[in-house]
Amino acid sequence: MPDTSAHRRAVTVVIPAHGVANYVVGSVASALAQPEATKVVVVDDRSPDEGAALVRGHFDDPRLEVISSERTPGVCGARNAGLERVGTEWVLFLDGDDELIEGALGRLMAAATPRAAGVFGSFRHVTETGEDHPSSWLADRSLVLTKFPQRPLTLRMLPRRTFNPPPGAMLMRTSSLRRCGGWDEGRSSSGQSEDYEVAVRLAVDGPIELVDEPVLRYLHREGSRSRGSSNNRRRALTRFEAIRRAPRHHRPAMGLAQADAYWRLVVPRIRAGRLHPRGLLHAGADAILALAFALFGFIVVVLPPWQPDWPPA
Repeated sequence: MPDTSAHRRAVTVVIPAHGVANYVVGSVASALAQPEATKVVVVDDRSPDEGAALVRGHFDDPRLEVISSERTPGVCGARNAGLERVGTEWVLFLDGDDELIEGALGRLMAAATPRAAGVFGSFRHVTETGEDHPSSWLADRSLVLTKFPQRPLTLRMLPRRTFNPPPGAMLMRTSSLRRCGGWDEGRSSSGQSEDYEVAVRLAVDGPIELVDEPVLRYLHREGSRSRGSSNNRRRALTRFEAIRRAPRHHRPAMGLAQADAYWRLVVPRIRAGRLHPRGLLHAGADAILALAFALFGFIVVVLPPWQPDWPPA
């Protein structure tokens, strides 16, 4: 049964702000419009623009706090700076150019259970004019959730799925996130795959519930960090790292699950190679990665447990 106590229904929304002056007022407004948002923390991450000043001048709401990050420069350091200010049981990290959909936190909280470490929703991928943008990410998510209907998600299932949304659709239990080490500030400057990496560590502390309905408007725009050309390479390295950081008894199963995720790409790549030789090269690379993940999960069993080094708030 979902836990509906008043304290548990309170959520802090943390919004890092760096170079998003044209969007952050809308982002903050969408968070303040959520009845469950008892606090909204905007973190000025050494931004070159006046985004933080715009927020201060635009809103007069006691729930709003604007701070400057003194942690590692980058989005992960800014998120941890906001995490230090969280006193609610639940927290959500909203990027400064995205917006929560009306009723988003209510839908996420309705799916939360006492054991859950997080609740992940879906999202709308939109252009700057508000139109839906074609997204292979959403198409893959829909297909995979149909193929693997188990609920909730457990740590061993996470590598098999392309379910994980942007952080603005990821409601996290504050205590679970702190126990698993918060956001990895070593990845803060790379800007790649930090969301997946923290989701896997979060699932060490408990299951992840899913909400199929969109809770976020995720902006597709030029200059977005997730559109960098190095993202695929960083994603693969992040998945190796996530296996290493998992508890020992989970590592072989996670390695095999990740191997399966890459192996399922091989046949479609080969078929594509009939029309374009590059598809065959991609198929070979995916086959090698599948074998590497399978072996890696068993090899790292001998390594000691990983200990987070992020200090508790």
